[in-house]
Amino acid sequence: MFSVQDLSSDFKPFIDGIGRRIALLVRDLYFSKRKAPSLGVIISQHTHTHTHTGRIMNWDQIQGKWKQVKGQAQQKWRDLHDDDLSRVDGKREELVGKVQERYGIAKEEAEKQVKEFESSCNC
Repeated sequence: MFSVQDLSSDFKPFIDGIGRRIALLVRDLYFSKRKAPSLGVIISQHTHTHTHTGRIMNWDQIQGKWKQVKGQAQQKWRDLHDDDLSRVDGKREELVGKVQERYGIAKEEAEKQVKEFESSCNC
């Protein structure tokens, strides 16, 4: 029998981006025997999106340019303060949480809005 740490170390080559999500999902499924979410759901959170200029943009690129992108986020979500967006620091899940909290909406709706933002980002 091996521990969670042993299983995680077996997945170290894949511990970045989508590889990390899949590795953690496999680990969790192995130890909890819970029903797996659709792999499409996991992958869709990390796929590339096309901007209106035809360039391919993914969240890693948005995160890398967060200081420039922050102004666009503030235009879309006017109730988010500069401090909120500074704390987000380009982290997608943090942004989803802040949008959900400030606007009192469901997580799914916040995810949808962030995905729309990601698709329309002029980065």
